[in-house]
Amino acid sequence: MFEPSSITISRGALRSNIAFIKEQLGPARLCGVVKGNAYGHGLEHFVQLALAEGVDYFGVYSADEAWIVRQHVNARPDLFIMGMVEGDGLAWAVEQGVEFCVHDRDRLEHAVAQAKKQGSKARIHVEVETGMHRTGFSLPDLEKTIPMITAAAGHLDLVGLFTHFAGAESRSNHDRVISQMACFERARKLLEDSGIPVRYAHQACSAAVMNYPGTIGPMARWASCNTASGRTQRPGCGTA
Repeated sequence: MFEPSSITISRGALRSNIAFIKEQLGPARLCGVVKGNAYGHGLEHFVQLALAEGVDYFGVYSADEAWIVRQHVNARPDLFIMGMVEGDGLAWAVEQGVEFCVHDRDRLEHAVAQAKKQGSKARIHVEVETGMHRTGFSLPDLEKTIPMITAAAGHLDLVGLFTHFAGAESRSNHDRVISQMACFERARKLLEDSGIPVRYAHQACSAAVMNYPGTIGPMARWASCNTASGRTQRPGCGTA
């Protein structure tokens, strides 16, 4: 018979590593990414530990994960749903003031409709496709969507504009990363020139924080698996 696997988190190591990360970020806000059940570390347990060490903002994958945090964590940290949020999950996120990703016009339309229905604002982060080729608005699509964002300003709280870098964990991708950085800056300027304020223009994931510190803006995302081990290592745990 095989015994179930387990993970042991050193609280002292977690404290030390979070302090190290915050030192790298300077005044930028830390969003601790805990997607996929905190990368297998146990979502509600890890969030409780990180909260005790001063992290008050978490990125989850889905509305389900955000709901788990709300149900099992007494404190109410800011939450950012980076992936799945549809139907009832989207309605719940708007109601609860939980931030979520908008990566296409369809989700934007649903967010605005739900916010109007509730008489509130949807707290969104607009995702830009800069090179990952996964999700997000291309620059031409973003430009076409700006009038829609402007028209719905009364029902949107544009918390963030963000992107996922591809290849930032390796210096061999330097030119590719520089190209993505330039693309993101063009997206940011599109919104700025249209008079659309954005609280957090965030592009730095774990790897970019370490390898491209110039990408650290008002907020940066760090994958939880990079804080839970006995020491802080070079990033390599996904695309937070």
